[in-house]
Amino acid sequence: MRPTLLAIAMAAVLAPGLRGAHAFGHGGPGGCMGRRAGMGMGDGAGMLPLPLLLSVMTPDQRAQVGELMKAEKPAMRSLVDKMRTAHEELADRVFASGKLTAADLDPQVKKMAALRDQLVHQALATTLKVRELLTPEQLAEAAKKKNRLRELGQEMRSLLPEPEGDPSE
Repeated sequence: MRPTLLAIAMAAVLAPGLRGAHAFGHGGPGGCMGRRAGMGMGDGAGMLPLPLLLSVMTPDQRAQVGELMKAEKPAMRSLVDKMRTAHEELADRVFASGKLTAADLDPQVKKMAALRDQLVHQALATTLKVRELLTPEQLAEAAKKKNRLRELGQEMRSLLPEPEGDPSE
């Protein structure tokens, strides 16, 4: 059970920084990007597929994932900490007194983009390692579940009326 919780926690920590990471896209309902985001494999925020992959694994495979996550944790934590620091530095600049232009913030934005890119690549490498543990049958079962979740998300969105005066437009 602990590897499952670790994977879910890792996904929760990483997901906000991974919006638009097509390798992890899952068009679930209620994503923070809204109905028209068009990111990844559906509308909505991307998410890591680790919980979905774990759902088709044997206990032995889950134990292997737990060991993998333990090994990956320091690198991921370091990147997440750097991202948090970069966001705080940007906020400090935005709220500091004096004139400020977009050009003044460009180096900080580039730093944040580079960290986000590193985070996506690290998460992708981890996800591929987890995927390697699956048999072809398990992978097919996970794909069926992914497709069904997508269908359910689309069905849920179809039940809601189109918002008038969408603030994102």
